[in-house]
Amino acid sequence: MSEDKTAPVLAISTEVDRQHVDIDGRAYDLATAEDMSLRDQMWLGRAGKQIKDSMTGSPADAITDEQLGEIEDLMNRVVRMALPSLPGEVFARLRDRHKIALAMAFMSAAGLAGETRQSATPSSPDSSDSMEADETSGSTSPSPPSEGTSSK
Repeated sequence: MSEDKTAPVLAISTEVDRQHVDIDGRAYDLATAEDMSLRDQMWLGRAGKQIKDSMTGSPADAITDEQLGEIEDLMNRVVRMALPSLPGEVFARLRDRHKIALAMAFMSAAGLAGETRQSATPSSPDSSDSMEADETSGSTSPSPPSEGTSSK
């Protein structure tokens, strides 16, 4: 049996089909997994897992103010990564429920949620992703990706 010598071994496309979200009637492109480095993708998976675990794992009255602040910080970072072109004044108008919905839509659209787009809860891409405690503070927040490490 002869092989087709003209068929490529690998076909790569650098063109990205972008999905978008509408906020106040204006469309904003969502970032894609292709826009992010592996470090960014891993951070997003850990952040998504921590947000989900925090919101579903404990009764609301069991979450401390410090934990709530960490969740808010994570959610803000996820939304900023999801919508890099979102103007600051639009971001400032978003309520927490908007940020949760945006983060869920982004994680699903970027293929980082491990669930279908219709899913109502974010999840990490791999349950073996574990949170490592920060040696100085004992915090389990994922460290944000370092500036300049994103490869596009």
